[in-house]
Amino acid sequence: MARGEGQRPFSELRLDRHEPKLLWFGELASDDKLPDVLGACQQALLAHEGRALAFWTLYADRPDAAQILHLRVSYEAQPGGTTSLPAEFWVALHPHRKARGRTAAAALQRYVESWLAMTRLSVEPLAEGYARGLSALWSRLGAR
Repeated sequence: MARGEGQRPFSELRLDRHEPKLLWFGELASDDKLPDVLGACQQALLAHEGRALAFWTLYADRPDAAQILHLRVSYEAQPGGTTSLPAEFWVALHPHRKARGRTAAAALQRYVESWLAMTRLSVEPLAEGYARGLSALWSRLGAR
């Protein structure tokens, strides 16, 4: 069993013919949301006993406009053949806001930067995130 399995703040979701995933969606709208966001990242990255493969994507058009950070994590099979469900983390950032969430957005950027020695980060246009189904996923989770 993976570490912290019962504590994961993720929702399990199966879309059509796709394999199920554990998903977490949030918004870093103010500094007080940072512990929830970092906690979800930590659980996705470290909750599994074996190796995890992680990929970060930042969907953004400009550094001073709304952004979406996406983390995908898949896990190596455990002895005995069990594998944890892959996890996806999505968070909306608003670095352009002066008062709310700016410090938290900077702290999250530092956190992601600390993982880049072992993972990779790609930057894509914001529209690409929507093209990859973010809007459909977000509305489906909101309908629950």
